[in-house]
Amino acid sequence: FRCVCMPGFIGSLCENNVDDCLTQPCANGGTCHDLVNDFKCTCRPGFTDKDCSVNINECSSNPCQNGGTCEDRVDEYMCHCSDGIVGKNCENGNGIAASNVGLTKGAHSDLSPGNARHTGDSDSNSGLSTPYVALISTLSALVPILILIILVIFICRRKRRREDEEARKQNERNQSKSMNNKCVDTSVINNTLIDKPSSISLKITNEDNISYLSKDNQNVQSSSKQLNTDS
Repeated sequence: FRCVCMPGFIGSLCENNVDDCLTQPCANGGTCHDLVNDFKCTCRPGFTDKDCSVNINECSSNPCQNGGTCEDRVDEYMCHCSDGIVGKNCENGNGIAASNVGLTKGAHSDLSPGNARHTGDSDSNSGLSTPYVALISTLSALVPILILIILVIFICRRKRRREDEEARKQNERNQSKSMNNKCVDTSVINNTLIDKPSSISLKITNEDNISYLSKDNQNVQSSSKQLNTDS
């Protein structure tokens, strides 16, 4: 006998299911799941269709507001805003009424000439934008601190200069006093050296006189002895 298999099965007895994912039908990184004579793709974000071959157009919902141009990307979009308009969806900007910010998709705003003029006046009266206000606030806080730091540095340097000047004057006075003391010490030493030989000389003279008197006494005693002998 011979079996005629249904689509999706093979084998002599039609016992084997054909793997429809062998041909890798899912594009753009999709994951294939085999079915009976069929497959199913689980697509990555940003792609769709049976084989994940279609890139989803994220700009189809018109997310860009205030005349912005939408650029479709993979699983995202980018709005190119007009001058003066900012935000991911171009939702913020000068000249745009506050009620327009955060409008839901498909909503419309009244931008008639009268309303536009009124909006522009209110924006111009609102003052500077937030970044400029933050910058001015930061500068106004930093300037006094910088001035205070400069004053402290100036006072410290002036005080240090005054202390250095006092130290220099004190060193000069000490040096002058030291020179005077040296001169006095030198004079005392000289006087001592001058007076010392006289004392030595006086001592020598006294010793000579004593020796001389001693010799005379001996001579007298000798003469006395001789006289006694002769008598």
